[in-house]
Amino acid sequence: MYLSLAGEAFISHCRTGLQDIEAGIISALQTSKTAEGKVTLGITCINAPRCLSKELKCYHQQCPAVHVQILEGMPDDLVEGLQARTIDFAIFSLPVPIEGFRFEALYSEPLLLITAAMHPLALLNNVTWKDIHVHPLILPRQEKQFGIRSIVEALYSSHQSKIKTVIEVSGSQPLRQLLLSNYGISFLPPSQFQNDLEDGLLLAIHPAEIELKHQVAVATHPKYPLNSAAQKLLAAIRYNCSSSPSFRKFSTVGPASIFS
Repeated sequence: MYLSLAGEAFISHCRTGLQDIEAGIISALQTSKTAEGKVTLGITCINAPRCLSKELKCYHQQCPAVHVQILEGMPDDLVEGLQARTIDFAIFSLPVPIEGFRFEALYSEPLLLITAAMHPLALLNNVTWKDIHVHPLILPRQEKQFGIRSIVEALYSSHQSKIKTVIEVSGSQPLRQLLLSNYGISFLPPSQFQNDLEDGLLLAIHPAEIELKHQVAVATHPKYPLNSAAQKLLAAIRYNCSSSPSFRKFSTVGPASIFS
């Protein structure tokens, strides 16, 4: 049995109508959420200092009635939150090998070797890979294919080296305390420890012949539009990140790899 041209046109019209209805329902739900004045942001511990240092104060001054909830978690927790709509948008370190989200690059910065100021590596004039790989390594606790961990493990693999000792941490404070205690080294963005670097407690080292980049993106679910309160918060974060000379906007739907 075959449909006539008129029948095919009618089915196409019905599909369009159903899509419009679905979009209307989603919009109504988002409008309701806006009336409640709530925004939920998901973020990894590595990106909180840079992305939230100034924005929340300014945002609260502009939108004092909006309740902002920040969920700091591992990448897979943020992915689950986006899928379940318990998070409005999430900020990730790339890469994020997940289908179905829209990613927009926020900023990039060098990924440097971070050590305590009195660590043996901090006393060298020229730090090379030969000096680095023998020391215990501190890594963010996350799935291997995500973010900074995947970049660092690829670095060791490219030098055909095994990581001597791995200390995994899931929060920014345990990571900081381990570094300050002079136990282990880590490849991290300097913005994570700006105050400690300025106070001379930690040292950021650019090893010879090692060029690593930390790139950060915001992820949203393309099926669920952001309410006005979430849009304003994202705009505040985007504005701050755009002031960085390394900013470049990029948007795609699908797995997010490193933006070149």
